[in-house]
Amino acid sequence: MASGILFRVLGLRIGKRPLLFLPYALWSLTVASLLLTFLPLVHPGVAVWQLPAEELIPVYVVGATSISYALLLWLACSGDRGVNIYAALASGILCYGLGSGMLLLMPELVFSRVIFVGSAGLAILFALYPLIFPRLVFMLSLPLLLLLVVAVNGWVLQRPVIETVVEPERIISARYVIDKETQQVVPEQPGAEGGALTPYGEGFIAATANGLFYRLDWTGQGNQLHAEVLNLSSPLEGRDLFYEKKPGGLQFRITDILLEYGDGDGSDALLVSHQVWDREGDCFRMAVSRAPLDSEVAGGPPDWERLYTTQPCIEQPFDTVETGGRLAWMDDRVLFTVGDHGKDGRRAPAFPQDPSTDYGKVLLLDMQGGAEIFSLGHRNPQGLLVDSADRIWVTEHGPAGGDELNLLREGRNYGWPLATYGADYNKRTWPLNPDGLDHGGFTEPAHAFVPSVAISNLIQVGAKQFPRWNGDFLIGSLRKESLYRAHVREGRVIFVEPLTIGKRIRDLVEAKDGRVLLWSDDETVTVLSRRPESESGEDIFDQCRVCHERMGRDRAPAPNLSGIVGRKIAAQRSFNYSPALKAVKGRWTEARLLEFLQDPQQFAPGTSMGANGVADAAERATLVKFLKTYGKKKP
Repeated sequence: MASGILFRVLGLRIGKRPLLFLPYALWSLTVASLLLTFLPLVHPGVAVWQLPAEELIPVYVVGATSISYALLLWLACSGDRGVNIYAALASGILCYGLGSGMLLLMPELVFSRVIFVGSAGLAILFALYPLIFPRLVFMLSLPLLLLLVVAVNGWVLQRPVIETVVEPERIISARYVIDKETQQVVPEQPGAEGGALTPYGEGFIAATANGLFYRLDWTGQGNQLHAEVLNLSSPLEGRDLFYEKKPGGLQFRITDILLEYGDGDGSDALLVSHQVWDREGDCFRMAVSRAPLDSEVAGGPPDWERLYTTQPCIEQPFDTVETGGRLAWMDDRVLFTVGDHGKDGRRAPAFPQDPSTDYGKVLLLDMQGGAEIFSLGHRNPQGLLVDSADRIWVTEHGPAGGDELNLLREGRNYGWPLATYGADYNKRTWPLNPDGLDHGGFTEPAHAFVPSVAISNLIQVGAKQFPRWNGDFLIGSLRKESLYRAHVREGRVIFVEPLTIGKRIRDLVEAKDGRVLLWSDDETVTVLSRRPESESGEDIFDQCRVCHERMGRDRAPAPNLSGIVGRKIAAQRSFNYSPALKAVKGRWTEARLLEFLQDPQQFAPGTSMGANGVADAAERATLVKFLKTYGKKKP
């Protein structure tokens, strides 16, 4: 019985009347437009024509497949017999199967399989609609579908970018308690690592790794940001991304952005450094491109002008991670860092020491297409800064160890790959510099990070938000997911303080009011601001947490203060107290805590507590009041 019903359903013929070509063609194009509107919803506020070139491939496939299937149905129904519904469904599955097969042949493509399969199902149902329902119902449905497409497009273009604000967390530094707020202000693109931030007016411009550009502005409510899509196409050359001879796993990305300000007449422009695949030469380059920022340009996004392309074009094999790619102004010229791309003298020529190549260098571009070598001997210069004294600093990755902060001087050679404090991976030495004692005749780094932290960009901090950090450098890291505050005086690094962030920091900028923004590889923005210094006991106690509470896997150097009021002095079993404090009998009362905090050495001469106590009597009283309740369960 069931098999008979199934046979009758699958044997059902639809579209038994000839379809009028023009209405059905309009219907098919409208359906395709609707599908293409929904496809880029992973980029809220972005229309199809604003997507990066490499993300348009799935869109082209869906559109072409949808129209091809509709045309196939129309041809099948051009007679009076109609078409078998089973054959119609099978044809749709076949068409979209070929489309998905085409996409699967390009494994480097990043697209949503769920959205693609959903689009296929909707396209098949919409294509069958005119064949199933009476002609009058179909003709009445056509204007409704057109209105739906217009409404959905308007909603997509006006839809704000997802803005997720997380409650601020605290970072305890030697000088400040810092509020850290992380926001997903632009849609995350899985697998994309890169992108950059730069200040612009009162706000910022953000570039994602794959070439979407946003204007970020404060909403007026605390540290919250709002993102608006800019009228800029991607400078990445999408057609070349899918060239069949391109090495597997090659990720093209934006490495930095830089503002070029006009004369206040709307002539501002954006410089972008990025990777280029040379299809004809079957090789790889870095490039700097330029486009005007005027969002009112008619006829779509402005074209990108190529300012400079590195020489020579690198043939396989090469390393697409060691790219460098930072930009900074030096007067009216642009500094451009270029990594060695793995050409380090072991299994390939040592490009950083070869003045006939651009790789492993810091270049100085003249904005007319010319370039000269400013410094050489670099591996992967990930950060670039011209400080307030016009000194030029570069951060760069070493191999296994030996990340460097370098003070650049024109014409100097910084040694790579003939000198490094790092080692080859899974080894103890670097083969071209086995002793690793110094940089020999090459310029020494201002500071080296051993082990490596996967260093990224850096900024110099002003006095507006963090006056006690004035003139210091904040340096990002990828692998350690931290900031490093480098106290630098007269070109010398005095000390480096690590600040755990919990994100792979790709770029960072300072806002006009001194707040610091961090751009992470998951394309979130983290805002750092100074927590107001109040008289609350918790705020005062935050300065004590550094020693008295465990940080990560490290054991706290001082005893935990939870429930200290009423506890026996020097009684915490897990801590080895000094003999001086062990000699003090009794329990910690409020009075004894006040006495200890006023002068620890007078209370217990010889105590190992390194701090000098709390000088202000009101602060001591506030802190002790907080300690009375610290660690106790709330009712």
